[in-house]
Amino acid sequence: MKTKLGFGILLLAAMGISTAFKPTTQEEEDLKAKVEKFIASQSANYELKTLNIDVPDIGSIDKTEFEWHEDYLFKSNEKVYSEFVDRDIYQRIYMSVYKYEGEKQKTIAFEAWKECYIGCEKIREGRDYRKFDGALPMYAAINEDYIIVLSMKCSSETDGWYDFKKAFYDEFVTYKTQVIDADCEGPIKWKNDPVEKTNKRKKGRKR
Repeated sequence: MKTKLGFGILLLAAMGISTAFKPTTQEEEDLKAKVEKFIASQSANYELKTLNIDVPDIGSIDKTEFEWHEDYLFKSNEKVYSEFVDRDIYQRIYMSVYKYEGEKQKTIAFEAWKECYIGCEKIREGRDYRKFDGALPMYAAINEDYIIVLSMKCSSETDGWYDFKKAFYDEFVTYKTQVIDADCEGPIKWKNDPVEKTNKRKKGRKR
């Protein structure tokens, strides 16, 4: 298990590498501080990885014109039970942060992402989907000038996902935030409600 000191050094190194060759804005620094605070709050339960991360398919958002972007992988320190695969696993949660120059640039990026969501399928803002082929557990917060996406493979969904989303909600979601909350194969919901625990699990489709 990594110490909190090692956890923080790794985080700062990752942030430094991504911005070493360009000036940063105050808004970017403020967001990085919020991200660092959130990551530190999860250090007792998760090991942080920032290199060679293979993020699940979350659509075309990676191709948008962001000011700053970073991917993080949270791997649980201990194995937890997954009903999806009916065994204990190390839970892996991905967090992708996209900071834009301003609200206009974020809106352009968000519109493009909706046109090419998971599997490059189009989704309509405000429309819920009961089923959505290829959907993975995902929780996205769309704020004024940044978007943060939590995602994971279906096989990694455990009760820890609820606790992680709840902590994320408390840090990054305000009454102005647009939220996309997706489950494995659906549903996909547009909502800004406090995170609720569900008993829904889907077995047998390992991804």
